[in-house]
Amino acid sequence: MKRAFHRLLCGDAEAKFREHHMEEILHIMQQDKQTLLPKLLDLPGVKKRGALSTAAALLANLPLLGLSEGDAAWVRILNVSLKEHRSPDETRELVHLMAGKKQGEYLARHFQYLNLREMLQALEIDTLSAMYHVLKVEGVDKNSAKRRRIAGEEEKQSLVLVATALMEKLESRFAGDRHVALQLRELYADQLEVAKLADLVITSHEEVQLATLAEELDLSLGVKLLDKISQGLHAWNRHRTLAECLSSFAVGIGKRHEKNGALQKASECFRQAMRFHCNKEARGLLTDVLLACHSSKHHAPAIDRCELLNLLAEEGRWETLVQKWSALDGSPEKTLMWTMDQVDQLARGFEMAGDQKEAALLYINQ
Repeated sequence: MKRAFHRLLCGDAEAKFREHHMEEILHIMQQDKQTLLPKLLDLPGVKKRGALSTAAALLANLPLLGLSEGDAAWVRILNVSLKEHRSPDETRELVHLMAGKKQGEYLARHFQYLNLREMLQALEIDTLSAMYHVLKVEGVDKNSAKRRRIAGEEEKQSLVLVATALMEKLESRFAGDRHVALQLRELYADQLEVAKLADLVITSHEEVQLATLAEELDLSLGVKLLDKISQGLHAWNRHRTLAECLSSFAVGIGKRHEKNGALQKASECFRQAMRFHCNKEARGLLTDVLLACHSSKHHAPAIDRCELLNLLAEEGRWETLVQKWSALDGSPEKTLMWTMDQVDQLARGFEMAGDQKEAALLYINQ
């Protein structure tokens, strides 16, 4: 008795799904401007109560000749969708027909139902790309055969499968094309493929558009990307244009950290920018951040005071250097690596502040 009741409930759920599925198919068909079939829905006796009945009546009233290729595809889609039990070959056919109709959104919504895991390699880039963006934004299988809820891990798995198939196809066709580079950039970032993203940035930094990447990339991923790229610093740092772009990228990531109040992370990004290239903007920003850290008791222990002294000298901020000299443990010995002009400028700063003793020590130490 229980088994019979269970079969009844499952059969009812399956019938409801088939009805809703056909409603979706008819709706998609009506949006297709390349087919005349939707006009036949207005014929007497075609519009029925229920999508399955309507589809069957539509097929029964079709003319035998004169169908276009697009119309013929929809006829086959309707025929396959009407079947209560489809063979694997018919399911694959339905997938290819809907892909031909540019229905990536439909395929994404029915990922499990259509067993798309086995067919991803056969789909084109445009279809996979459309599926990926739907899966990324909306999740999958909102109307599965038994209306079961797909667990979060299963949604992620479907997204990863589509992303992997799409990446493989894009990588096989990538030849410096900017559009492909941007697609790969998005995929690598979404799937946390740091090593692949680093290689893409190094080999195609112009196509990848580092300026926008610095604004859009997840901050934690941005730091990992900088670390990964810096590991190969000596292999490519002679490429000036790339070095300048990477330096600007590091500055962009650092500014976002600074805006969020993460001064330690911001300072490391600015240092990285200076390692990539002699970046005056990065040097000024690092100086500002270290000064802010030094003014905060919470951050003060992490400050390299000698580094800040040198930065202030390089920036020519003599008034600030005079004010901070004692607090930063300044001494003539710490100016040994400075230029004579820098030492003279600081000594004059002390003279103007009325500290003749400190100025004299600096002159003597020269």
